[in-house]
Amino acid sequence: MKGQMIYLKKRGYFYTKLKTRTSERYIIVDDYLLEELRRWREQQIVNEKELGGAYICVYKCNDGSIRRAAKGFPVADAERITLICTNLKGAYVPKEVLVTQLKKVGVNTHSFRHTHATQLIENGAQAKAVASRLGHSNVLITQNLYTHNTLKLQEEATSIFTKILQTNF
Repeated sequence: MKGQMIYLKKRGYFYTKLKTRTSERYIIVDDYLLEELRRWREQQIVNEKELGGAYICVYKCNDGSIRRAAKGFPVADAERITLICTNLKGAYVPKEVLVTQLKKVGVNTHSFRHTHATQLIENGAQAKAVASRLGHSNVLITQNLYTHNTLKLQEEATSIFTKILQTNF
């Protein structure tokens, strides 16, 4: 299922088309993350069995709206969807909860993208690969808006220049 879940004020959560053509992308993940995602999916299955009718299922309605209902009471004209960001009872974790938890540690949801991009560049990832990973069609967006001039990048530039001087003179 290709799409994204968004929140519209006073209307609730909706499942919509992706924002741009480059929003649809494949991201290679490591075995550790893949195993964590598998473990959480297995836990969701266990929780659903144990909670029975108290387990909350999430549905995408024909109009794109997202609805929750107790297991055994499916939403008419809707498709059940499985989400990653759920609580132990199966309900999706609202954006406000995530934002509140992140604020406690001094970050926001968008800063993850910036930090991710900057750390990848700092550690030698090619800008084109980082742009693709973030869903940017133009590498300049990634370089100009998402990566930041850090001390590590400045020290690396100095080291490279030193090597150039030592090699050419």
